[in-house]
Formats: sequence, C-alpha cells, structure tokens
Amino acid sequence: MMVIFVLSFGVSWADEAGKPTPTPKPKPKPLPQQTRTVIHLDGKLLDINGTTEIPRGMFGMESSKPDSEFIKDHGIELIRSVHYLPGSASAGVDDAGQIKPEFRSLHTLIDCQGSAYTPATVLTDPDFLKYFHDAGVAYANKSKAAPWAQCVEFWDEPFYNWARGERCNYNLKYYDKSKAVEDGKVTILGRETPLEYLRWRSRWARTEKGKIARYVLIPKGLKPGDTFRAMDFSRYASRQEQTFTVVEEWNVWDPTQRSWWSGRQNRYFYTQMLLPFAKAVKKTNPNVRVIAGWDFDLSHDNWSIWRELHRPVINKSIQYIDGFTEHHSNTDVMKVASWYEVATTYTMLRNKKWLRGYNTGVAGRLGQTVRGGDTLDDKQKEGLRNPAGNATYMLRDIVGLLHLC
Repeated sequence: MMVIFVLSFGVSWADEAGKPTPTPKPKPKPLPQQTRTVIHLDGKLLDINGTTEIPRGMFGMESSKPDSEFIKDHGIELIRSVHYLPGSASAGVDDAGQIKPEFRSLHTLIDCQGSAYTPATVLTDPDFLKYFHDAGVAYANKSKAAPWAQCVEFWDEPFYNWARGERCNYNLKYYDKSKAVEDGKVTILGRETPLEYLRWRSRWARTEKGKIARYVLIPKGLKPGDTFRAMDFSRYASRQEQTFTVVEEWNVWDPTQRSWWSGRQNRYFYTQMLLPFAKAVKKTNPNVRVIAGWDFDLSHDNWSIWRELHRPVINKSIQYIDGFTEHHSNTDVMKVASWYEVATTYTMLRNKKWLRGYNTGVAGRLGQTVRGGDTLDDKQKEGLRNPAGNATYMLRDIVGLLHLC
C-alpha cells in the first residue's frame, strides 16, 4: 500500500469589480505507473561468517543481585556484574562455591573485575603480579562448574576515572612526595624504581570556578597568583576560553595524556595487571572467555585513543584474550560499526585471530563523555533520558550493527 499526500496551494486576485477571483487549479498530472518489486524467498537463512541466527546470550543487563522472577519474566539471558575489588569473585557463585539459584537460567554471565572507581592494584600491592596470577587461577577453577557460558571482563572504564574526575591513580597517597622535584620522575611509595611516564609538577592552572585544570600548561615566566587566558583541553565537552590563575602545589601528572582520558602510565598499569590474570585464567580453564579494553570510543580524537590505548593493549595480550570491550551512549551506529570493523580487521591481519567485540555498556542518552551534552536545553536532555528514547536508540543500535557488521 502506498499513501501519497498532495499539498496544493493557490493565489487569488481581484477582477474589475473588486471581487476576488480564485486561481484556477491546474489539472493534476497522472502519477507515473508504479514498478513492481518481486522478492523471491529461497528458504535459505542469511549466513554471516558461519552465523545464521542471532545467538543466545547476546543481549542482557547489568546487575549484581538479580531477582529470579525478574529474569524469568523478562527472558534475561545475560548479566554483567561489576566487582569493586578485582580478583576471583563471581556473581553467580557463593562463598561456599555453590551456584546461586537465581543465576541458573542464564546463558552468559560476565564478571567484571574492578570498577571504574577502583585504583590500579599496582599502586596498592607490591606483589600484584602474584595477586593477579592467583586470582586468575581461582576464578578459572570456580567457573568450571558454572552451567552458563562464563566470561570475565578486566576492569570497568579504566579510561576515565583513573585519569580524570576522581583521578584514582594519581592520588598523592600512593607516591613518595619526599622525592618530588620539578618534572622529575615519580616513585610509588615504598618502591625503588621510578615510573616511566608520571612526572612531578608544582604549578597548576586554577579555573574561574576554583578547580584545578590538570592539563592546562602554565606559560613560561608566570608566578603563583598571575593570571592568563587559555582553553581547557582536558574537558570532554565545552571548551570555552577562560581566565586561569597560577597556583602552587605538588602533584603528579602524565605528560603523555593528551586530554581527559588515560595516558601511557595508566596503559602500563592496566597491561601489567591484565597479563598475569588473563594468562592464568586461560591456562587453568580455556573455556572462560577473557575480554579486555578501555570501555570507550575507539575512534575518539581522530583515532588517537585507538593508537594510544586500545591497539597497544591488544598487541600485548592477544594470546590470552578473546575479545575487546567498548561502551557508547547516543553514538551514531555507523561510527560504532567502524570500531568493530577496524579492530577485527587489524587483529585478523596482524595476529590471524578473530577478536570479537563486546559492548558491555550502552545507553540511548547522552553520556558524560558525549561532546555537546552541555549545549542541550533541559527539554532536549529529557527526551534522551526517557524510556522511549532509550528503547528507540537501542533498537536502532542493534539493528544497525546487525546490518553493517
């Protein structure tokens, strides 16, 4: 069925008597004859890389204590659970090693070891290599009795809070301040070898709102109390020029950190912890899928985050991981598809391994890291927050990725 709406408009003029005379409407042109489209169904299923149907456990929710009735009523097949402290914990297994009843019907369980607000264990445990090896062995053994497909994710969004906001990994309590010299290397408290990328700084730029802009550089020659105009490129959204005041205090920073997301020091921390854990898991129980990554846009800042974070971690850990992770909020599906195409093609060509992509967090609203969110008015923001907006975006996201990838 085709429905055509034709809107016709006319003008009028006055005759000699001053009476309005309507413009004669032209005779409508005949519509062109419609062509028939014939679709032949051969009964064969679409086959994409050996897959002919959407597999079970592809979609799910995040929860640490799911209700069994809710899971049953909504047909939940996958659950992701984030553990604040990285280790051997599994949401589906109790302290006695028994399977929790509410998890039995699941097809897949993703245990994420380490939350976005948890600092790198490198900073808190000198024997972190042994810690993660032992945790990997324990987790893999615990997973052998699981009735679901077991998947373990290494850390939740380390790209963000490790480097910005809470700056979990840059807290001064982890570092030896007695060794602080301008632009000198930083040493973890109680250790001997300095870190490769972190440096000490004594002068910082304070914003008009009184906050320290960690990645605004101080012009040469300025002293504490002086002011200058600049833009704060450590922000992920609005970057208007403003007046900064020079303040003096010792703190650490990573000169390789291009913007508000993690730089090379955090990349080193992440890889050093991931490798012993992933290696131990795969050696003890190869059936556990290990997924790793930064839970972030691969193409951000002209693909610099792919070059600085995603690709180096993949190269280091490719032997022990089964997939990479990403999160996105209200991101164009064409852009998301490009991440999967690039990462998969890269690992196939370089490593001869099909590294699968895992989205472990998505929302149909503007996330904290979506540029432009602060330019919307309240009505526009509310439209992106409501359930219908979320549902519409997610459906478009799923169908679009199925079509494009």
